[in-house]
Amino acid sequence: MNARMRCTVGFLSVAALAVGCGGGDSFELGTDSSNGALGVAEFSWEENGLFACLFGCNAAAPIATGATATLRVANAGALLPFTVRSDDPTIALVTGTSPIEIEGLRAGEVRILLEEDPSGLLIDEFVVTVSDVHRIEAGKRLFLAIHGSTELEPSMFDARNRRLVGIGALGYAPSPSLDQGQLSVSDRCEQFLSAQYEECVRISAIDVGAGSLEIEAASGAVASVPLDLVDDDAVTGIKLQKEPYDDRIVVRASAFAGDTRVLGARCDWSLSLSSGNLYIDYVNDDEEAVIRGRGTGTLTCEIGDASRNVGLRRD
Repeated sequence: MNARMRCTVGFLSVAALAVGCGGGDSFELGTDSSNGALGVAEFSWEENGLFACLFGCNAAAPIATGATATLRVANAGALLPFTVRSDDPTIALVTGTSPIEIEGLRAGEVRILLEEDPSGLLIDEFVVTVSDVHRIEAGKRLFLAIHGSTELEPSMFDARNRRLVGIGALGYAPSPSLDQGQLSVSDRCEQFLSAQYEECVRISAIDVGAGSLEIEAASGAVASVPLDLVDDDAVTGIKLQKEPYDDRIVVRASAFAGDTRVLGARCDWSLSLSSGNLYIDYVNDDEEAVIRGRGTGTLTCEIGDASRNVGLRRD
């Protein structure tokens, strides 16, 4: 008895992930909120991403010029009703109260003022630095299978080697050797993977080709990620990882061309039963096959001429 399903193997966020929240040499994105100058309000960059600081990041990091970041007033519920404004709208614009959207317009320091509504009395203030992008780190060469996608989170640094936060400071384009018919570029990343203060880009391979993703900041800083867009024939090996749970077995597949990971390769799953009623419940885009039921069997992943199987047992 065979059940066949297809899924995408290799959905991966290639990034300097914010787990631990290490920053540059002048600050760290820590797990505690930053205090305002008067010690009343507490601030942090919004931390909705799965790999953001799991307990909240402070707001010490500068914003990249041209980027927007979300500043959260961590203890807003304990404060009197307030409005928010920037003391220099030529450096940064602000909208909202909590969260506060901050758009960095030019390099400099700006005071974010929390004022009691409607009296206008100052509740607290917080200094945000806007800094030009001096250097971009975007990762190493990638192999991406056609019809597959992956996300990159480039890290931005200023001239003082401080890591910068914000979204929208960078532009992305395929290199001249690629075109929109081969590579699709989108700034819409999966919400659960990307923090609201982290630059992120999603790329999808449409056809076979070779080139790079070119990245540029308004300041002139550039980076390039070499890309090989390949078909299933490039896959020479597959690794399967089996994880049993109380109600299911999850099998994760990784495809390789030699020793190099191939992202986005499509796995053709098949399940052969030896006993019982095991079945493939569903497959996820992020390389998982979920098996339910009870019994024994063999799960096989095929990509092009490469194949790998793993024995299953649920009593």
